Amino acid sequence: MKWFTAKICFHIHISGHGSQAQFDEQIRLISAATDAEAYQKALDFGQKEEESFTNSRRQSVHWKLLGITDLKEITELADGAELFSEITEPADSDYFRQAETRSRMVRERTTKPASSFFG
Repeated sequence: MKWFTAKICFHIHISGHGSQAQFDEQIRLISAATDAEAYQKALDFGQKEEESFTNSRRQSVHWKLLGITDLKEITELADGAELFSEITEPADSDYFRQAETRSRMVRERTTKPASSFFG
């Protein structure tokens, strides 16, 4: 068996949410013998995540699978192995600030003493 990462992309439509589109990109770890099998498994995982429901604001929410937007074989599965990398050139100049904020939030969440997680 081989290991793959699959990027599964969803469009999230919320009724009454205006024109702002929402998308969810998930990186999934897939075990498969071939690229074709890994693709099919990723597609199956994505299809199982499609759903419609009413949120707490009584809006209809629909998660629709757009597709598998990336599939890569992991050639080395070891401590510290790179599973995903993406170089971006965003039009949004706030990207750097947003990345710093997300990084700080992860650092704070993961470096707190265990007792603080439970109150």
